[in-house]
Amino acid sequence: MSDFIKVRVGVLPGSALQEIGLVNDRTVRKALELAGIVADGHQIRVRGSDATLETILEDGDTVALLKKAKGAMAPGEYTDDHDGNDDGNDAGDDSSNDYGDYGHDADAVVEIRIGKLPGTMESHTLNGDHAVRDALEAANIGSIEGWEIRVQGQTVDLDYELESGDDVVLLKKSKGALN
Repeated sequence: MSDFIKVRVGVLPGSALQEIGLVNDRTVRKALELAGIVADGHQIRVRGSDATLETILEDGDTVALLKKAKGAMAPGEYTDDHDGNDDGNDAGDDSSNDYGDYGHDADAVVEIRIGKLPGTMESHTLNGDHAVRDALEAANIGSIEGWEIRVQGQTVDLDYELESGDDVVLLKKSKGALN
């Protein structure tokens, strides 16, 4: 029996997965070290579940680092004051804010990336409606039963409104996970 295993490692979305060979030390930490990837600020996923740097890998595993979501704003907390210095003062700014409290314009074109993990991310343009369900339709992704939907690292539902630059990642739910 060989102690050699192959795993795939990458930061998603954003980089291609690298194939790494491991002997003896089969931890996520060692795989990331060999790939030259730093885990700081990322959530680690292996076999569709959260993992740590000490998680032991098996042949064929994919180690995915997902960017952790930054603090989300509460409704009504949209703070762009249009004069470029976010001081709450619109002085010197003639523009109007058509975006409402959430920074979302229903007529805007939204550019997103979407994909299943493991797999590839594809860019899509959404016109009109910008919910996750619209992105899934645009990407021709059928049934999502058994998949967790994440946007910028946070679990969301099909009605979540997307903004330009969002990354929609579908992760296989781990067996035995509670919903």
